[in-house]
Amino acid sequence: RADTGDDMISSSKYSWGTGGEREENNCEFYPDGTHPGACCAIPEGADRLSSEKFLTVDQLKIIPGYYRHSRQTAQTFECKHKRACAGTSTDPESDDVADARLLDLGDELCRVGFTGPLCSSCRDKYYFDGIDEVCVACDSEEAAKHSKSASKEVLPIVAIVVVVLAIVVAIGFRTSDALQRVYSRNEERIMTASHHLTILVVHAQLIINLQTVTVLRGGAPFPEPFATVVRWMGIFNLDAFAVFRAGCVAGGFNFITKLYTSTLLSVGLIVVIFVRRLYKVLYGGRVWDGVEMKFMFLLIFFTLPTTSMIIAKVFACVEFEDGNGGVDKYMLVDMTLRCEGDRYQAMHDFAVVMGFIFPVGVPLASLLLLWARRDEIEERETRLGGEELNVLAFYFRMYAPETWIWSVIDMERRLVPCWLLLLEDTSDQMVYALLLSYGFVIMWREFNPSYDVSSDDLGYTAAWFVVVCLLALLLSSPMPDLKIDEAVLAWFLVAITAGIVGMIVYLGIMHHKIDKVEVVYISGTETNDTGGRETPAGEPNGAEAKRNVKRHKRKFVRRGTFGQQAAEAPAAPA
Repeated sequence: RADTGDDMISSSKYSWGTGGEREENNCEFYPDGTHPGACCAIPEGADRLSSEKFLTVDQLKIIPGYYRHSRQTAQTFECKHKRACAGTSTDPESDDVADARLLDLGDELCRVGFTGPLCSSCRDKYYFDGIDEVCVACDSEEAAKHSKSASKEVLPIVAIVVVVLAIVVAIGFRTSDALQRVYSRNEERIMTASHHLTILVVHAQLIINLQTVTVLRGGAPFPEPFATVVRWMGIFNLDAFAVFRAGCVAGGFNFITKLYTSTLLSVGLIVVIFVRRLYKVLYGGRVWDGVEMKFMFLLIFFTLPTTSMIIAKVFACVEFEDGNGGVDKYMLVDMTLRCEGDRYQAMHDFAVVMGFIFPVGVPLASLLLLWARRDEIEERETRLGGEELNVLAFYFRMYAPETWIWSVIDMERRLVPCWLLLLEDTSDQMVYALLLSYGFVIMWREFNPSYDVSSDDLGYTAAWFVVVCLLALLLSSPMPDLKIDEAVLAWFLVAITAGIVGMIVYLGIMHHKIDKVEVVYISGTETNDTGGRETPAGEPNGAEAKRNVKRHKRKFVRRGTFGQQAAEAPAAPA
């Protein structure tokens, strides 16, 4: 163009000629600054590379943090990882760009270690450091420091936890009556604490995956420093590939390897456990029984969101103009892989099958299993129920007898991010995510589904926190008419996170006052299951009366959670 002064630079994402001139290398104005039917504006993320009067596409300078797929296109993108894109280098000896440049394929804009469209992937023998958001060479001094740090901090913690659990299980449940008595006296406190930690983990997984979906589709992540907190929370996603640096262990590791490994290992484990249980049936055992079944359900519960997200990422693709009138289509999750060809089609078909097994099949199977035992679940006198419910107890233990179906509802809520990933528009994702999150908050408030009062309060607070996080993601997106101090917003989110952790500690300390004000009235002078108090004769009898009174009491206690005493409870309904 004739005039490239700052006053004529447009902020449009892609604007370089119209009609036939889109195919031209040169976009030129008349001397008076006009051009018939053409829009020749420097795109967002670009600047002039030369001082010549007429600017051509290949002379655009890409600034750090932005990317274009070819020198022959003016289509620019904001990079997912700001430090990955070094911009157009004027110094060929600069350390900011890769030594081996792949001209016209975009790697000339990438820092050392990064490759592919948007510089979003790490080269072979590099791994991605999610905290600093850089690709680190597997044989570098920095990688050695990371390994040393992990061995000093993470591995000892894991080893201690494993040893402690092994001792508790081996001694407490086999040889030591004293430990069994300690557990029995504190069973309610221990079970409630485990519910609180489970709520913390599942909401952390949900927040992490919501940010992942937003960023993959081109949205902004959480502002710093809360973004760093979320990256640290990534450990709750139980992604072994990120923890053990699979790219350094196995050469040529990419998303295809991750997809097949994560899904087939899970399917293989399920098949092996079922075969073992069927073998036990031949000797008088039951299929839905045994420690291995408990382990399988526990593993599925915590890994289902991560596995489902891996499957959903197969269907998310992005297109780049190649500068020759065509487009290149890549996978959003791994832009070294194209969304075309026989290899991608095979992966696509495999992901469809795995989608029916995991995000569709697992919740449906859970619902059918719990429905088959609904009478025993609704009539149970304790959190875990009788021996016949031993294997399934992990799913319904957090919920009151009459609200057992919430275990399936919450499971589906945790899978919302993988369904949102199928939507291409970030605005649509935000609208649906906010509607579903608000709906869940209202439902939780109205049903109070938890078995204990403190979990009701914590679950309600955590559900609102998800809504606040979604609003933060929305406010982090560029909006010309709205100016937000992202640092203040980030520290606000950090404060809420700390508050929720503090709330868990408080609820644990005040357990005896918060969760023992419920009174379950049963005929005669039998005792209830929350404090051993006697109940007067002549009160409503049966499981239904028990549930009705318990629901009534829980509503009262929920309002008086922080400080109300049992003596203030109203009389039981007749």
